[in-house]
Amino acid sequence: MFFDRYPRFAQRGDRKVLKNLRHEAIVGQHRDVFGGARVLDLACSAGAWTFAALDAGAAHVIGIESREQKVLDARERLAHYGIDAGRYQLHVGDLFEELARIKPQVDVVLCLGFLYHTLRYPELFQHIAATGAETVIIDTEVDTAKRPYVRVLAEKVEATGNASADRHSPDELVLSGRPSVAAIEKMLGIYGFAIERRSDWAAILRDNGPSAADVGRYARGERVTLVCRRADQLTWRGGKSRN
Repeated sequence: MFFDRYPRFAQRGDRKVLKNLRHEAIVGQHRDVFGGARVLDLACSAGAWTFAALDAGAAHVIGIESREQKVLDARERLAHYGIDAGRYQLHVGDLFEELARIKPQVDVVLCLGFLYHTLRYPELFQHIAATGAETVIIDTEVDTAKRPYVRVLAEKVEATGNASADRHSPDELVLSGRPSVAAIEKMLGIYGFAIERRSDWAAILRDNGPSAADVGRYARGERVTLVCRRADQLTWRGGKSRN
């Protein structure tokens, strides 16, 4: 599988199995959106999805990550696998401040493993809409409520896998949320997007039969992968939405 060929971007054991399956859900099932595209990778971490987008044919990727060491790791790994430095830009800083500063214009936005580390949804979706992107791929933990609902949580910023501190954060805590799919759909709609399709995790799990940590969240619908498009791109004859 994908990350077996590029082990510097993957961890051992169960997490590596999960990452390979996520690649199938995020990239493998949607390769059509990457060819020649300009891509924005939000909270890009150590560059695994920046690399995956470039491997899938993206022309250029902009990554934003708050933790400097992760960006240093990403640059080293991308160079190790021979990626031309002119094909990507990696920015270190607060995600929202960097989006306001660089004002990226792209075709595709990757919002992977970030939506459940924030509560600043209006600001986030406003920035995403401002990029001009036609496609947004979201991979996130969700609440399983059927109604538009966000479960509010608080995260300690000391853990590198948690949310990063920002100027709104008191006492090393950041408010975050688990939105339901219905809540994501409603928020997307306000900013001109709609869910076009959902990655078929049932098929991925059926075909691969893994026993990996966190895979159960996808199986139970507690984590999803969504491909979203600008709503005006989802109309067909008769003017009706595909959704």
